[in-house]
Amino acid sequence: MATWPSAVDNMERTRRLIDLFLVSVLLDAGAGTKWQYKSKESGKVYKRSEGLAVASLEMFKIGLFSSRPDLACQVDSGGLKKLTTEKMAKGLQVTVDNPIDGLEGRTNLLIRLGDALLNQHIFGPEARPGNMLDYLLSHPSTEVAAVPIVLLPTLWTTLMDGLSAIWPATRTQVDGIPLGDAWPCGSMPSHPTHPWENIVPFHKLTQWMTYSLMVPMQKLANVHFVGTELLTGLPEYRNGGLLVDTGLLTLKPEDAKRGLEQYQMNATRQGQPSVEVVPLFTADDDVIVEWRALTVGFLDMVLDEVNLLLGLRGAGKLTLAQMLEAGTWKVRLPSTLLVQEDVKLTRSTGRPRNSRSMPPKHQGAANHDPIRRHRLLGELAVRRMGIPRSSRLGRTRAYRRHDLEPPLRRRAGGLDRAYSPAIPGEAPGQRG
Repeated sequence: MATWPSAVDNMERTRRLIDLFLVSVLLDAGAGTKWQYKSKESGKVYKRSEGLAVASLEMFKIGLFSSRPDLACQVDSGGLKKLTTEKMAKGLQVTVDNPIDGLEGRTNLLIRLGDALLNQHIFGPEARPGNMLDYLLSHPSTEVAAVPIVLLPTLWTTLMDGLSAIWPATRTQVDGIPLGDAWPCGSMPSHPTHPWENIVPFHKLTQWMTYSLMVPMQKLANVHFVGTELLTGLPEYRNGGLLVDTGLLTLKPEDAKRGLEQYQMNATRQGQPSVEVVPLFTADDDVIVEWRALTVGFLDMVLDEVNLLLGLRGAGKLTLAQMLEAGTWKVRLPSTLLVQEDVKLTRSTGRPRNSRSMPPKHQGAANHDPIRRHRLLGELAVRRMGIPRSSRLGRTRAYRRHDLEPPLRRRAGGLDRAYSPAIPGEAPGQRG
């Protein structure tokens, strides 16, 4: 932002950051283990999410996503619809020796975003993501007092409805409408006339966008959001992998066997990994759906533990977003860099393909003492935040409320689990 002229006011700066953040989130799917990006500005080399973030920023700054040569730092429909696989390959520094997973899929996803931005009601005549700021500020539900007060459900609905066209038609559908990141689960009740009853809605990408887009609106446009507690933790492989790595969640023996058989079958295909043997499941398998659902529930519980350990109360408590960013995501990060990439991409969608792997670490360990492992997650998160032990609550005091009753253990689908955290529901029309 320091390079932008002083004539660019905070409202336009907010629009530009919304433009950038939306594209960056959409591009940030698994890049694979071989790809890396060398910054043209600093010369540093980045991999995975960090590489995609730097690449997104530098492509944004040279105007790759803009249709206007005089306004490089913006994203609009015209710019996105002119993208080609060759342009994206050049922007991401993809070569034969530096391959990235899902190049064609990422390109097609951004082109579909270009189509979605033609909704002038939300994105204005310029057809750019940043114009949703003006839409939100003028929305009937927004209150204008000392600061604009926007309801979180208003932002959520804006993203769900405004971006519905970008989700692949191959995803779960209700009445012919692709729901995006929402999956049927055999453990959920079914209903003959209500097909959405057994669908577990995650909408991880849309929630990630919501978390991200709120920041520039809060910092620069002075927007106050009400209802942010309605957002959940992100059910992605780093947070979910943490629960498996610590042994809190384990595979049932029969599903571990099935996953290993599927891995061996997949390993016979050309170009597929065959070194690190891990159970493998499709993204719509009940094992994966339950794993992700439990991740959402346990992240709320880990947040409680972290705030107790730090002695934080009331308005001083960490939010879920802060805990995810500074705690659980970084706890999982070091080990994630040592194992095979869990989420791969297809050439057709650019989003996670139908195969994910679960490391068989600590199998059976969670059955010994799930409460202790739950506490360990909170302790790990606190350590990664770099908080001195002297500032934390004593462990006995912090955990006392959990010792009142033994854990409720249930078995469902492919996972053994302690507790039974609720899975957030939503109206059947929501998607993305």
